[in-house]
Amino acid sequence: MLIQWLKEIVKENLKSGLFVWYDPLSSFEDVVDKVIPKDAKLLKFEGSYLVLRFKLEDEDPEFEKKWVVYIPDEPGEFLKDWELMGSKEVLSLPDLLMAKGAGMDRELKKALEVNSRVLVKNWRILIGRKEPDREQIINALLAIAFELTKWDEDEAVIKFLSQTEKFASRLGEMKLTASWLRKMEEIIDVGEEDLQKIREKLVLSLLFGEIVYKGDQPAESFASLPKTREKVTTILERWRNDERYKEYYIEAVREISEKVKIKDHIVFNESLLNLETFPEIDEVILQELLSSTTPENYEKKVEKIREIAKKRIGTFWERNGFIYYWKPIKIAAELFIGCKKALEYDGQSRMIEKYVNEWWILDKLALELTSYKIEGIENLVKPAITTYERYLDKINRKFADAVIKEGWVQNHTSFWEYVKGAEKPVAVLFVDALRFDLAKMIVENVRGVENAEINWLYGVLPSITEVGMAALLPNSQIEIKKDNPLKVEISGESVSTKIERRSYLNRRGIEVIDFETASIPKKEILTVMVRDIDRLGEISDIAPNNLIDIADKISGFISRLRDAGFRTVIIGSDHGFLYLISQPNKVTCKGDFVARRFALGAKLEGCIIFKAAETGISGDLLLAFPVGTAVFAIQGETPHFVHGGLSLQEAVIPVVSLKLSVPKEKVGIKIESPRDKLTTIVAVVKLKPVFKRFDAEPRRVCVEINGKRSEYMTVTTEKVETVRLRWLEPDEKPPEEVELKVIDESGEVIGRREFKVSLLF
Repeated sequence: MLIQWLKEIVKENLKSGLFVWYDPLSSFEDVVDKVIPKDAKLLKFEGSYLVLRFKLEDEDPEFEKKWVVYIPDEPGEFLKDWELMGSKEVLSLPDLLMAKGAGMDRELKKALEVNSRVLVKNWRILIGRKEPDREQIINALLAIAFELTKWDEDEAVIKFLSQTEKFASRLGEMKLTASWLRKMEEIIDVGEEDLQKIREKLVLSLLFGEIVYKGDQPAESFASLPKTREKVTTILERWRNDERYKEYYIEAVREISEKVKIKDHIVFNESLLNLETFPEIDEVILQELLSSTTPENYEKKVEKIREIAKKRIGTFWERNGFIYYWKPIKIAAELFIGCKKALEYDGQSRMIEKYVNEWWILDKLALELTSYKIEGIENLVKPAITTYERYLDKINRKFADAVIKEGWVQNHTSFWEYVKGAEKPVAVLFVDALRFDLAKMIVENVRGVENAEINWLYGVLPSITEVGMAALLPNSQIEIKKDNPLKVEISGESVSTKIERRSYLNRRGIEVIDFETASIPKKEILTVMVRDIDRLGEISDIAPNNLIDIADKISGFISRLRDAGFRTVIIGSDHGFLYLISQPNKVTCKGDFVARRFALGAKLEGCIIFKAAETGISGDLLLAFPVGTAVFAIQGETPHFVHGGLSLQEAVIPVVSLKLSVPKEKVGIKIESPRDKLTTIVAVVKLKPVFKRFDAEPRRVCVEINGKRSEYMTVTTEKVETVRLRWLEPDEKPPEEVELKVIDESGEVIGRREFKVSLLF
């Protein structure tokens, strides 16, 4: 519309053949060339009237052509003869808008005197083709002040709240302070012109307003509320969820929390469950759950507890690392519910079927749960831990009863059939102590797989490395003999130790490497020995996270095998394990050799007793196993990690078959943010994919800062991924600077940057 107006004015003035156009505010300097008719010529003043005259009079001394002479300045005496010869007009944007009835007043005129050129330059974007009124012009000017491509009042408010000093200065320079105050008056009672104080009042009103309006809290408990509820939640949600302004929101909340004891003003109700305003809201909800939950009523409340925790996971303060407890509370609830349902089943085959398809999740949940700090939330977590321990004991007592009735059938010799039938080259991973849940994690995490299957085998008893690893060897009809404590043979050849098993494979033309090896030879069949899980289990204070990390490392190693040209990976294990959270029941046992979960040459009432031959292996040894989660009493404290016995977790062994795809280019990673410093203990890291081809393969990576690692995530060509990592505990002293690393699942560091540390909260 603006261009059309100007075209009409120019056309009318050109009837005389010469149009002298003065624009004192330079309003139209950037668009004047767009309004000149094709049959006319434009001559712009560029600092010298003499040069202007020479240009026109040299080219057209008789003034036979049509000319528009544009002068971005006040009228002077230099072109009086041209003005008399043709037509003259003094026209800047305020003059044009006044002529078009746009509601010009003193305030708007002052603003346009400063901003008319920039407004005209952005007219098409900010106003478009419509005829603007005064309000639309003010909004367009404010959009320029707040660096917006279109007027968005909510974002303008957010920018004002986040960077008050900067935008207060811009508003003053652009003569728009009064216009902005009127906008603020629609939300709060302004009462003054100090923009910093207005900002403080606005923050308080919006935060309290969300608590009252969305959280259904009594209005009389909060001193300052906005005039309307319409904008409150939309502004706050955008403010805290926009990565550009999130840190300013956190700082604003911190300022209010230092002045007002928020918890004293909040009353628990269901509406709070959807509220994210203050971290104290989570504390109020948690306190309500803690005060109303006891070990006796936990079962009745567990579904509601899970529902509440599920709602709170992903809310602002939780996902940014300020609230830690909702995930363990949710995991605990799911673990409790799952354990209760599992105890309904009987029969060996039925229990194994349920374990390999469903119950393994309970072990995973328990492992995850014990990796969290539960101090302060014991009422909401310990019932699940107690129930899991009861489940472990009861289900494995049932399992023991079923085995006594039905026997323990061996099928370990079928493991090598998976290897024989695999597409070559094939890598065979002998993973010590790979429980079913860890095998599932490996399959879930590994990339570049065309097909994945998890089957199972009956583990060889006792479920220890010497016996189980020997059973995985080709032609492995094993025999066990007592020899400090056991000797394992295949056709008279000892395979009790790792060195002996390696030699056994080498003599059959199968190369063996260790998991930690730097280089991977390409062979038709390559065996890889992975003992990390069992070796870690020997540490008395093993952390559950360490076990989960090893599963991630194995996934990364499989990616290396794929890059090395292997087409198939077969994973087998010697045994699983029990992870005992509390000290188990101890049973006194005498025999030729007594370990925690098995004994040789012992006869003990209440235990499972087998002759070796009854378990499908050669030898006349007598094997004894405690039932459930009990252990034989031997010197020393029982570690969390135990194996050797007869339980679903120890003796049902996963066999993983992975058909690998042919490697392609992998996406690269560019660290997009943070930009220059870390301001919170939870870093928000944006990882941008870099690639030459759109079919580049996804890459699994984690982020490491200050020795803390995120979970692995998959970066594809499709979008920028966001990683949130708590890199510093609240009670830790922050360093002056830290290094951020992006680490591929193979262990390669593929990106790094250093950041200064300047914590806001």
